[in-house]
Amino acid sequence: MSDIPTQAQQRQALADAVTGVTATVDGEEVTVTGFVVQPVVPQGYDAWPVWVATRPVTWCANETDWQLLLAVPGPDPQTWAAAGDPLVAALTDALAEWQLSRIEPVQILLAEGASMPGLQFTVTI
Repeated sequence: MSDIPTQAQQRQALADAVTGVTATVDGEEVTVTGFVVQPVVPQGYDAWPVWVATRPVTWCANETDWQLLLAVPGPDPQTWAAAGDPLVAALTDALAEWQLSRIEPVQILLAEGASMPGLQFTVTI
């Protein structure tokens, strides 16, 4: 039996790592809720991994790239200015077990062309 974690196990590990992470945003403590897939209707501070790519590194091992998306409540990109720093610091600590290569503000697409602000953390496992 292989000790290489499956994608399902990696997805769960990422969701577990960020569940319960707290940060102070605009003077209020907020808590991140991790999901293994995007919730039907994401709420502020919901986070979930999205598989990006897998690379073979040996005959028996792969590296998998994930984007962990964090929904940030707010109507526009100004939201990133208020929420970005404390959330980036808190989630960077939570993801320290893996190789974190990029953090960026994004617009998360929702149903029917709507979107909401978010932060995207690119992680390699």
